[in-house]
Amino acid sequence: MGAYLIAPNVSLAGLDLSGVNLTRENLQGANLSQINLNQANLCWADLRDANFQGANLSEANLSGANLQGANLSQTNLEGANLSGTTMPNGELHQCALIQKPAGR
Repeated sequence: MGAYLIAPNVSLAGLDLSGVNLTRENLQGANLSQINLNQANLCWADLRDANFQGANLSEANLSGANLQGANLSQTNLEGANLSGTTMPNGELHQCALIQKPAGR
């Protein structure tokens, strides 16, 4: 009870996995829509072609992760560490943190 399969093409849609450590995990093609990964560690994770639509990745560590082909529409990335992350378009992200908008 309370265990989740962490593997390629898995569906974890809508779960609250805030603070979880998924360093170097392979979630390629996974359905992660509406998931809460606030403050999660996804460093060096394989997230290619994953669906993050509407997910909360605020303050998550995505450094070195591969998001190539991932769907990030309506995803909250405020305060996330994207240093060295491969973005959905294949480009390498150079900025460390996604800044929160002023006044928040």
